[in-house]
Amino acid sequence: MDVLKNVNMHNVRFLEKDYSRPSDAKFAIWNANELPSTSAQSSGGRESDHASAEGDAHTHMSSALPEGASALNKLDPELLESIKQEAFDRGLAEGKQQLEALQEDAAKERAQAEAADIEATHLLLSNIEKAIQGLKEVPDQRHEPLKRLAMHLAEQLVLVELSLSPDSVQALIERCIETLDITPSAAVVVELNPNDMALLQARALAPGEEKQTWRLQADPTLPSQKKTPRSRRRPDPLADIFETEVVALLRSSPGIRAVAVYEELLRRHPELSSGIRRTLERRIRAWNAEHGPEQEVMFRQTHAPGKMGLSDFTAMGKLGVTIAGEALEHRLYHFRLAYSGFQHAHVVLGGESYVALAEGLQNALWTLGGVPHDHRTDSLSAAFKNLDKSAQADLTDRFQALCTHYGMTPTRNNKGVAHENGSIESPNGHLKRAIEDALIMRGSRDFEDLAAYRRFIDEIIGRINARNAKRIDVERACLKPLPAGRTTDFEEVTLRVTSSGGFTLRKVFYTVPSRLIGHHLRIRLYDDRLELFLGGTALMTVPRGRVSRNGSHGHVVNYHHVIHSLRKKPMALMGLVYRDQLFPRRAFHDMFASLLEQTGEKAACRMTVDLLALAHDRGCEAELAAQIEEDLRQKRPPDMTALRALFGPSEGTLPHVEVKMADLASYDRLVSCAVSAEGVSA
Repeated sequence: MDVLKNVNMHNVRFLEKDYSRPSDAKFAIWNANELPSTSAQSSGGRESDHASAEGDAHTHMSSALPEGASALNKLDPELLESIKQEAFDRGLAEGKQQLEALQEDAAKERAQAEAADIEATHLLLSNIEKAIQGLKEVPDQRHEPLKRLAMHLAEQLVLVELSLSPDSVQALIERCIETLDITPSAAVVVELNPNDMALLQARALAPGEEKQTWRLQADPTLPSQKKTPRSRRRPDPLADIFETEVVALLRSSPGIRAVAVYEELLRRHPELSSGIRRTLERRIRAWNAEHGPEQEVMFRQTHAPGKMGLSDFTAMGKLGVTIAGEALEHRLYHFRLAYSGFQHAHVVLGGESYVALAEGLQNALWTLGGVPHDHRTDSLSAAFKNLDKSAQADLTDRFQALCTHYGMTPTRNNKGVAHENGSIESPNGHLKRAIEDALIMRGSRDFEDLAAYRRFIDEIIGRINARNAKRIDVERACLKPLPAGRTTDFEEVTLRVTSSGGFTLRKVFYTVPSRLIGHHLRIRLYDDRLELFLGGTALMTVPRGRVSRNGSHGHVVNYHHVIHSLRKKPMALMGLVYRDQLFPRRAFHDMFASLLEQTGEKAACRMTVDLLALAHDRGCEAELAAQIEEDLRQKRPPDMTALRALFGPSEGTLPHVEVKMADLASYDRLVSCAVSAEGVSA
């Protein structure tokens, strides 16, 4: 119908259009004062029908007349009238043709509109038919639209009614409560629109109304606008087996994991889908919350300032730290004060030994500037024998002596119960994550040497302590003072230097200068180094070696210690046990392998020993390694003559020494003087 309405309006607009006006601006306008008007001959609709034709006739006549408007006055009146009539008739015919064309276009437009309206009506009827068919197939939904409509109308009517007076609100509430099947003492909550609630509360209560059992509650949401609780759309796969089988398993096997129950159900019932796992876990969790066994409760503790210090070790191998390109297998000794959160970390290259514990703990205490009353660890074998339930009776002698020196009471948590040491276990994880983040921001996990990596760790620890500076200052005032000095944080052993030019300690062979062969050395064993003493004289410090992962012996070798003997026996290099460890840099190793292929064993051993001797004598290890790398790139053997000349001292730097021979006659004079003196004395 809308389409038809549009078409009718279009027709109206067509009739209102003024077709008497010329459609082309190039046509001349007829002067009505110069010719008799014929408009009076027609009236009403005829005037409007012929207006366009008259305009066209005037146009034709103006085109047929001579130039100049004055020429019209010279024509014969009868001839002029005939010309006018002819032009009028021709214009009238053309106007009728245009009108017919316009009417034909309007008819076509109206027909198209009617066709579109019919098509729309057909589509609407088709949709209605489908909807009716759907309602027939689902009888339960047949009255659902009517229900919604009725509810909407009821809500609107109720709102109108409630807006009239508070008495109607009161009466409606009472009628609704009367229809409820509840006990007289039951409390009923009535939800009202805030405006209606204010209207009802402003009303004065009648006698007895103060004893009502229902309560008003403001709620602007209409019942039809509230979401209904979602119900299950699919059948419950656990409906028949949860109470009979799952609960039976939970009761018979307390502590069984939900995944074990899940796997057992799939074994018993192959028809079950694997997608029931999350549903099963959720229901088991809910059942345990209501019927499960009692769980252990963690009791958080308060810590007094200066009371408790804690120690622990944490592995750092997964961080991928390297020193000069070589992977660093290490741990962190971690110390923390329970009250203030003061922390200290020490890089440990070996295991959780007493040496690492003693060195790290003492470094932490002297950095802190005080001593806590108690010190707690987990069941460290370096501190406890783990044979007795009593911590005091289970102490190792060395750890007990360490704690006695500082005046601390040693304690431990129960073996395998890490949460009893929670004040240090959790910070361990936080510290490792902080180090990991710092390594990522640094952009590299490689460090120049071990000292650089230790400075990196100290910087991170320093930032953590800076955040807790105020609490640390409070706790530092409650600490016991430090003793006069440190106690031993090393192991001491005595070993003899063998004819191999060194000694073996903990399956690691260490070289020393060959002049010490046969002597007994006193060795202080630290976590990362060995200090060597000959009697009371300190000789040197060497890095501590470690046994390889496969259990084979380790070697800490310095070619300076054996090069003098190796010069005399260059072929000993071929089968030397620690040959690979003898080479100070990779270039020496690669050159030896290249010489073996090019020159044979004898020449390769001789030339390699000469290279080592040159590096020893001239102190040019790094520079010589660079020249060896260049020879390797050029695939040529080293030129020893050129290398000696390159790394030998220049003539300009050598002092000029002039040696003058004494005259032998002077010795004769001295002899004669001595003989004369003996005679005089006689």
